[in-house]
Amino acid sequence: MMNLSNVRDDLQERYRTEGRTYVDLVRLRHQTANIKKYAKLFARKRWEEHCYSFSSHTWSRKLWSTLRSLAGRTKLQGTVDMALLRTGQSREFFEREAARIFLPPTPSQPPPYIYALEPVDDSEQIEMPFTSAELTVALEQINVSSTPGKDGVSWFMLRNLPVAQKKELLQALNDIWMDQWRRPFSPQGRCCGTHSQGRQGSFSRCKFTSNLAYVYPCN
Repeated sequence: MMNLSNVRDDLQERYRTEGRTYVDLVRLRHQTANIKKYAKLFARKRWEEHCYSFSSHTWSRKLWSTLRSLAGRTKLQGTVDMALLRTGQSREFFEREAARIFLPPTPSQPPPYIYALEPVDDSEQIEMPFTSAELTVALEQINVSSTPGKDGVSWFMLRNLPVAQKKELLQALNDIWMDQWRRPFSPQGRCCGTHSQGRQGSFSRCKFTSNLAYVYPCN
């Protein structure tokens, strides 16, 4: 297409500057017709590849944009006219079929029991010990702006513990978790010696482990 356009520009420049001969005009029209023919061919191939790309994993945004282009509601003009010219269908029938393909109606009403909430007994999971994966996630969620404890242990040191020491830390956390005891988390600038000055931890296991992983070794 670039070569065809360059040749057309040269012919147009020659026709304008060298006397506007009939031979140059015929060549210019012939070159313009070739450009239009190949442009339609490439557009048709791109449209076929676009249609072949649809699958069960296609996003709804792509479906909506295709449907809007078929309805003539986009800046790209001529999509619907070209499809009607190729298929020989009426515009109303074409739009109705396009809406049926891209926005199919629900075949039947889903049964009501699928919306009913089932009770989940997670008491056993609550009593389960923490895993190494939960400890890794908790160490990643540590507040990096926190001040190290009296022993100088920081969040960077906790994240870079060797495997053996991480296992010891995990065992210590599980012992605290099973005994249902932990030191209170005090707000910044306050002493955590009394229970009234502490604050409760989150019910999230990862966040609770994050607090324990930072408070237990640093104190």
